[in-house]
Amino acid sequence: MASRTRCKRPRRALTLATALVTGALVLFGLAGPAGAQTPPPAPAPAPAGAGHTPPANNTFPIPAPYQVNFTDSWHACRDGCSRKHKGNDLLTQGGNPEVAVENGVIAKVQNEDRGLGGLTIWLRGDSGVAYYYAHNSANLVTVGQRVTKGQIIGKVGDTGNAKGGPTHIHFQINVCGQLTSDEPCTVDPYPFLTSWPQDMVDGGGDGVAWYSRKTAGWGLRNDVGADLSPMKFGPAGAPDVLPVAGDWDGDGQDSVGLYRRSTATFTLRDDEGHDMAPIHFGTPGRTDVWPIAGDFDGDGRDTIGLYQEIDATFSILVDNGVRSAPLALGTAFRADALPVVGDWDGDGRDSVGVYQQADGTISLVDDEGRPIDPAFVPKLGPRPDGESPFDAYPVAGDWDSDGRDTVGLMWRHAGKFALPTPNLADPAAARTVEAAPSMDALPVAGDWNGHDVVTLDELRQMFGPLPDEATIAAGLPNLNQAMLRAGITTPARKAAFLATLRAESGLRYDAVEGGSDRRYRGRGFIQLTGDFNYRAAGKYFDLDLLGKPELAANGLVSPAIAAWYWTVARDINLAADRLDMAAVNIAIGFRPSQARDTMRCDDFMTVLRYYSGGTVPDGVNCARTAASRRLALATAVPMIAGGPMFAVPAQPGVVGIDKGAIASAPPAPPAAAAVPPTATGSTGTKLPRPTTTAPRPKPGRSTTTTRPRPPTSPTTSGPATSDPATTTTTAPPASSSTTSAPTTTSADGSTTSAPADSTTSSSSPTTSTASPSSVVPDSTTSTTLFQSQYP
Repeated sequence: MASRTRCKRPRRALTLATALVTGALVLFGLAGPAGAQTPPPAPAPAPAGAGHTPPANNTFPIPAPYQVNFTDSWHACRDGCSRKHKGNDLLTQGGNPEVAVENGVIAKVQNEDRGLGGLTIWLRGDSGVAYYYAHNSANLVTVGQRVTKGQIIGKVGDTGNAKGGPTHIHFQINVCGQLTSDEPCTVDPYPFLTSWPQDMVDGGGDGVAWYSRKTAGWGLRNDVGADLSPMKFGPAGAPDVLPVAGDWDGDGQDSVGLYRRSTATFTLRDDEGHDMAPIHFGTPGRTDVWPIAGDFDGDGRDTIGLYQEIDATFSILVDNGVRSAPLALGTAFRADALPVVGDWDGDGRDSVGVYQQADGTISLVDDEGRPIDPAFVPKLGPRPDGESPFDAYPVAGDWDSDGRDTVGLMWRHAGKFALPTPNLADPAAARTVEAAPSMDALPVAGDWNGHDVVTLDELRQMFGPLPDEATIAAGLPNLNQAMLRAGITTPARKAAFLATLRAESGLRYDAVEGGSDRRYRGRGFIQLTGDFNYRAAGKYFDLDLLGKPELAANGLVSPAIAAWYWTVARDINLAADRLDMAAVNIAIGFRPSQARDTMRCDDFMTVLRYYSGGTVPDGVNCARTAASRRLALATAVPMIAGGPMFAVPAQPGVVGIDKGAIASAPPAPPAAAAVPPTATGSTGTKLPRPTTTAPRPKPGRSTTTTRPRPPTSPTTSGPATSDPATTTTTAPPASSSTTSAPTTTSADGSTTSAPADSTTSSSSPTTSTASPSSVVPDSTTSTTLFQSQYP
């Protein structure tokens, strides 16, 4: 059995927004008492003589999609003001991963729970700056270890003087590079933290799949255990065919493959489902071999290999087709010994292991080929009633998105995967993923969606057949980028966003409001409507949307505007986090309609259930109550006040648009392409929005620790646009000095189908150009674990 792990892959940025409009939230009963928090300054240079400044392209210490709360607690009183706080506390769930913020070397590790910090890590970055992580529940690195930006180095906890309180990291920056808290070396981390993007660790968690040799059918589940479309691949009824999975081209997305023992041939599929050229490896006719795949040199691409039971050895394809020297692991001549491949320490390189069915034991080695202490290997769950130990087949993957792989089991008779997901409260915790019972099925694991927040297959599973899938598919790559930048990565945020887009545009980037010939009619994923909104978005992106309104339906501009409206013109993530779809509807500007509100809420529940492992969390609200109106108003309080929505200026390339790429993006339909709304999107009209705002308040700053909000929206200062529609009337809030609302309105979900000639072949998803050689590492990247047989 070949089990497949995920590899370290290029990461995409996800921007944080940590500034709170605390005074407004208190006003509407949405936060505890505190002074108003206003934008922090830009990161300050290092103190005179220090010589080091944290790089602007650092990553946030907690990866996405984990939510984090923090405020500027720098120099806050501690122990009756006998000392000052030298960092910021990042509050997040215990056991969540913490990552290296820049490339560097681990300078100091304390593995005993003592002192103020408990378990601590000091990272000295290549810039010369030192970073301190305290109160960890586990340290996953050693002194002198080289780490890369975004690599998992520890786990969040409550050790030291944090015991009994909320789990968090005390994060500190020492610009002198010294491993102390003495000033002036220690500076306020807050301006840096609010400007560093929150990256995903390796694209998220792994999903599972199983292959039936009898039918050549594949069943697939994504990283939350939800269904993906089944497929056929392979010769039905061939007992000597075994499955494998890997990232053959280094794009971050895994795909499947097969190995046929009789011909000693691998047949791999690319990400688009096309068969790649066969690769011959091994000895034809051997019945004791099992295929493997892994990234053993950390280059992001997987190579294939074999495990031989007769001599208990692994070998892989290296050096442009040369077979590596064998690596012995396990017991020779054991027919119940099955291989596993995984990144056991989260450093981006895979290693190997052996699972023995008869006694249920796992033997793993690290990247250097040294045995890993069994005490550090997560325990497998108990055997289900009625199952034989020989019904269990191992599969390795990252089941909890922390960057480290563990070994799970597929119980074939029961049709279930048991995947270990240990946490602080329960080190033996596991989750179950349903599979089809089949005594000839063999499992694999992989990251089937790569870095995509949502895939076309997932949309089909949630909403059924989609109209004009080609256009939806063409818009998805840029929509995924926009969702990442806007922090729309949690189940609740994805559910609210996708439900809104389905109602607004039918999930089409090129949707144009039907039944209207107005110059500034609704266009795009979220229908940008009215000259005031075109002006505001154009100012933010430095685009002439007033002069060229058709750009709002361009394949690059449309998703960027949707992210802008969701997080800059409003902060609708705030309502999504509270599972209040009614507040989302009000903040977007949908007119009250029980039928249409119910339809959007049904979509919200469908998506939420899909991305939450089949269950819906408690607390979902779909009724327009006074509380939901207050929450909707809170999403746009900064716009009402006329002040900036977020804490720091936009980072280039994070929430901006590459103007040079607009022409090559999926095109907008011509102005004459607007047609009446389709059945999918004709759901009502939005409320008109006021066009002016009140004077901007003077900036100030509070260092009082308040109830913080998760920092996951873009850390950008957008233009003052309009306040949201939060009541059933068109009158602006009493506190606003707005004028009467304009008469231009847009259709609630006025989706239109673009004409056939508006979608060109250039807008189709890019196909893979990987060749068979893409699974063979370069000769210059030989590994420690596997070396070529020849010099």
